[in-house]
Amino acid sequence: MDKDQKTHGGEHGAGGDSHLHLSFERSLGLFDATMLGLGVMLGAGVFVLVGVAAEMSGPAAILVFALNAIVTMFTAYSYMELSSAIPEAGGGFSYISKAFPPWVSFIAGWMLWMAIVISCALFSMGFGGYLWELVHLYLPGVYEYGNELLSFWKDGPDILMSVLVCLGFVLINIKGADVTGKAENWLTIGKLATLAVFLLFGALSIAKHPQVAMQSLEPFLTNGPLSILMAMGVTFIAFGGYDLIAAMAEEVHEPRKTIPRAIWLSFLVSSIARVVIVAIVITCLPVIDGEPGWKLISMHGKTGLVKASQYIMSPAWVFIVALGGLMATTGALNAALLAGSRVSYTMGRRRMLPSLFTILHASNRTPWMAIAITGALTATFCVLFDVKTVGSAASVMFLFVFALANASLLALRRRSNYRPLYKVPLYPLFPLLGVLTCLGLAIGQFMMPHTGAVDVAVTFGWIVLGLLAFFLYFRHRMDPEEVKVAIPDIDARTLRGLEPRYRIMVPCHNPRNVPSLIRLAARLAQPYGDNAEIVGVTVAEVPVQLEVHQGMEIISEYEELLHRAEAVARELDVRFRAELRLAHNTAKAITQLARLERVDLLVLGWKGYETRTEAIFGSLIDDIIENAPCDLLLAKITHDFHPPFDRVLLTTAGQEN
Repeated sequence: MDKDQKTHGGEHGAGGDSHLHLSFERSLGLFDATMLGLGVMLGAGVFVLVGVAAEMSGPAAILVFALNAIVTMFTAYSYMELSSAIPEAGGGFSYISKAFPPWVSFIAGWMLWMAIVISCALFSMGFGGYLWELVHLYLPGVYEYGNELLSFWKDGPDILMSVLVCLGFVLINIKGADVTGKAENWLTIGKLATLAVFLLFGALSIAKHPQVAMQSLEPFLTNGPLSILMAMGVTFIAFGGYDLIAAMAEEVHEPRKTIPRAIWLSFLVSSIARVVIVAIVITCLPVIDGEPGWKLISMHGKTGLVKASQYIMSPAWVFIVALGGLMATTGALNAALLAGSRVSYTMGRRRMLPSLFTILHASNRTPWMAIAITGALTATFCVLFDVKTVGSAASVMFLFVFALANASLLALRRRSNYRPLYKVPLYPLFPLLGVLTCLGLAIGQFMMPHTGAVDVAVTFGWIVLGLLAFFLYFRHRMDPEEVKVAIPDIDARTLRGLEPRYRIMVPCHNPRNVPSLIRLAARLAQPYGDNAEIVGVTVAEVPVQLEVHQGMEIISEYEELLHRAEAVARELDVRFRAELRLAHNTAKAITQLARLERVDLLVLGWKGYETRTEAIFGSLIDDIIENAPCDLLLAKITHDFHPPFDRVLLTTAGQEN
């Protein structure tokens, strides 16, 4: 079943009992959810952290990514089981909340938010590095001038661009622009294509000089075995996309089945791809100034991948790789900023953060304070710390949260009402290993030279601050279950009884047009008598910066439209039912609901042609027409629109219609 729903009203309507049903858009299938995970797992982390891993561990970076894949596997299995039992937005935070006392779930949410903030900083810094490298390659004069102008500030141009892109996405998200959705699939495909191009050229380079490639691996443990543990911690942030899949549960079709499959597919593909990518990066370069090529990559850290491409590709292909890095970092930054605002807004609604995090923009309805605070903290990390410190700190935070998520599986398995569709193999070994490996990697980061002290200060300082905030303030205010919408997957048709023979859907958007559209639909339904049904639907569009169920607070203004439509239907004595749908995209929600309801005819009101040339009937109408699963009638409502009509003009090109 593709939607969640609940009855939101009492008995209304003519021609029998009817209810106002509240439903949630579930528009993401297996492919969409898998691409969402791959977009993170093979995104900015790979483009930015391959060079960092080479700097820390040399050729053993290959082993670093392979071992991280194994560590990730244990936690991924836990998420697969937990998501099949608890398909709720929030991912690991939801699982921990159900398994442990409130103070533990508070600390988990507290750390998760900070982990997302720090990861935003990592992605911003990656963007700054790739953009400045592009300037270096194609605008050398600007590059020299920028370095000279900001010579007093180490890595000043990089940092400045990192802060600017962060602030830019803060403004985009406050405005409420949706730069995710299906477009994310194409963005992910673009990133994967970029990586594939690099791998192809790298493989050709290795084939030409196989002996040089083998020599690049010697000595394998260049910086000693401890460097592997250190590098694993710094790069672990590149392995966490499965939590994002689980967090989108409310927007995934059949989440209890789809999410575990998407987690497994994205984990499998990304794990293999990452190891292959790192192996080729380490071995594809020729000897440069008597040194193995991978040392060049290590010298350039976050831009190591694009530096490597300059030795095996033409300038045009190098530009494509750099462009792929920009796409990866901007996509990851937007997704992380979106997740950060959602987490902090949800915690604010549950009284786990100050109420200012719940303030919505007056016109855009976005949680602008949550977005602004998340962005401000991100910019602060960009200015104060380097990429290794940021990557390590973010990984430590995520590792502690993942350890708690694994532990929550062990706790929930003891409860009689816990019924997952999928169960981890070799229980309890896998979740136990998940707890131990996550904690081991996190603790290992505290021993890192240069960044270990920062990790300790940030992690434990944040935990202590959270504990003080909880026990001194939030414990007396918080309600972990506030605004909780628990909706079962129930087919709406089981609530309504027998199917009508003919169903007409009328989207209700403009209050002035609603009576005319219902009267028109009633006339069209008249030949079918009691076997016809009119479905009035209103879509409450929720900004993508909020989870779908968080649009509950704005539905009252939309209910009035349906009550007006219902009054007209009662007057005409026609069978009528009202549907109020929460969604991120109005056109998608209408066509999806029409498909689920098996609608025969969709009746749309139209205000007339727009002046914009890119739209025919208007962007919303055009999208509905393109994807409508049924017949469609477009009615231009004017002041003298009063059905029935005496004459109707039907045009035809002479073919079968």
